[in-house]
Amino acid sequence: MPVFMDLHSVPGITAKDAALAHYEDLKVQDQYGCKCMTYWVDEKRDSAFCLIEAPDKEAVIKMHGVAHGLIPHEIIQVDSNIVQAFLGRIHDPAFFSELTNPDVKIFNDPAFRIILICKTMDMQIVYSKIRNDKARQIVDEFKNIFKTEVESCNGTEVKFRNDINLASFVSVSQALNCAISLNRNIKQSKDLLDFKITLHAGTPVEESDSIFGSTIQFAEDLCFVASNSKVILSPLIKDLCIDTNNATYHKENELKCITNEEEQTLKSLMKVLRSSYLNPNFDGTFFSESIGMSKSNLYRKCVSLTGFSPNNLIRNYRLIQSIFLLNKGCSISQTAFDSGFSSPSYFSKCFQKRFGIQPYNFKNL
Repeated sequence: MPVFMDLHSVPGITAKDAALAHYEDLKVQDQYGCKCMTYWVDEKRDSAFCLIEAPDKEAVIKMHGVAHGLIPHEIIQVDSNIVQAFLGRIHDPAFFSELTNPDVKIFNDPAFRIILICKTMDMQIVYSKIRNDKARQIVDEFKNIFKTEVESCNGTEVKFRNDINLASFVSVSQALNCAISLNRNIKQSKDLLDFKITLHAGTPVEESDSIFGSTIQFAEDLCFVASNSKVILSPLIKDLCIDTNNATYHKENELKCITNEEEQTLKSLMKVLRSSYLNPNFDGTFFSESIGMSKSNLYRKCVSLTGFSPNNLIRNYRLIQSIFLLNKGCSISQTAFDSGFSSPSYFSKCFQKRFGIQPYNFKNL
């Protein structure tokens, strides 16, 4: 049966309120074919999240409506293994306090997490540039470094994508220490210099169809920020560090934190890129019109934030999308057009220049 996670935004909610609501759900769950697995409550952010096995989203809504009337603001379908990886559990925790009713379990366990992303060059490109035995050694060394550092900082590694290594943390201090240590260790491998480490934070259900989708998306977008090999932090991470008086945050030579204004600029740039890159006529002029900036202002902000001119940013984004398509088995011609290039020959030329390998050879690896 599908598993769903929902979000309830309830001003002033307490752990006791969430426990009582969950208890009411349990009393009626069988009527709607549901199984309420567990919940998370975040008093600071006025939110609660329920994990429920159910036939469909409608069953979840009906059950909540009858049980306590708190209709979810958002519902997404999730994989329980992924939930376990991000949040550490898919059932009630072992330790909780009880009310007079032993069936009401009260625990204050927020679902807010710090997300660390380490984006490298696609591992297939590593294999293409270096003979196989050396490439395997590099890849294995990198994976071991990532796994060791994440575990030593009490984080959880989450399997994600070939070019992205992702970890989830409860503590911003531990996430920051992990990011800095990773950055130092990976720099020692000359073959993996093309990497970015970013930190962002958020909740599992927030304007996305996938768990932590919007948080992961922005953490990945931060990889476009020019950093000079520094760990890149979102403004939210900066605020969390200040709130916790984190001493590590002051290692300015190893960290780069973008401003709130830069965050909004980056989100605007990426929104236009995602919606327009397939258009072969999408260029700097189209970019400036779509984002509502003059060409000179767009150029200045692009270069300052990403190190790329608008046209180069478009080309780089298209090339990144082409990697996904080639890995899916698409032909060179289909990949060229489906990633927004005007011709296969121009695509091959750009691909060779960016990655040091022809797309045909990359595809045949």
